[in-house]
Amino acid sequence: MKKLELAYTHIQLLNQLVKANYSSSELNFVFDSYQYCVELTHGFQPCGKPFISHLIRTASILVELNQETPVIVAGLLHAIYMSGDFGDGTRRITPWKRARVKERMGETVESYIQTYDALQWKDENIIAVYGRFEQLDTIEKIALLIRLSNELEQSLDLGLLYRSDYEEKIRQIQNRKHILVDMANRLGHLTLANQLEQSLTNTLSAAEEITNLKLRNSEFFSLSSRLSVKSLLIKRVKGEFQKRKISQGYPSVRY
Repeated sequence: MKKLELAYTHIQLLNQLVKANYSSSELNFVFDSYQYCVELTHGFQPCGKPFISHLIRTASILVELNQETPVIVAGLLHAIYMSGDFGDGTRRITPWKRARVKERMGETVESYIQTYDALQWKDENIIAVYGRFEQLDTIEKIALLIRLSNELEQSLDLGLLYRSDYEEKIRQIQNRKHILVDMANRLGHLTLANQLEQSLTNTLSAAEEITNLKLRNSEFFSLSSRLSVKSLLIKRVKGEFQKRKISQGYPSVRY
């Protein structure tokens, strides 16, 4: 089975694009989306992995699957409505957030991200999507492809086992594995299907072998939560400081 050579940094992602013969304009588009990603996202995943690493590697999987640039960009930005900080302290999607993303990234990319966000990843919804697979339109299939790439990224390094809710994640894998693999196959992505099969199987096997995992998960989750909250607070304090500087007539400071 082909081993995926995935990026963890934006430099590695750009190098991957160069190696895959994407054009200079496409590289510029991806780099701009990376900058936007940095503006909106921060912190860590529940396993303690830097959130930006997860987003980059999800996009990297889509490069390995030979996807067009808007799909790769949507993969990089897939979580901005769920976890992005647009500056107002709210989460989830709103019309004005959609307008901002369309203005920055274009309508096509935004439609992929919006559809991804609407594709709630719960057991009952996954079964429903699986049941109407043949009726999915092009945008829905692309959103599903990004979802499956996201699922692969989270399981590749056994990261799911280092979450406080790892037992629930294991249950989900047991329930969903055959459906996820089959949907990847039906999308025409044999490599993705094979990698999902292998990584999810490895996660289930490792879960049976690792001891004292619950204590370690709790510590990892606590650390990642504290760091995420801290990064949010720092960003807000800097924003308030900059507002006051501007209101007092000082030049704007870029952090």
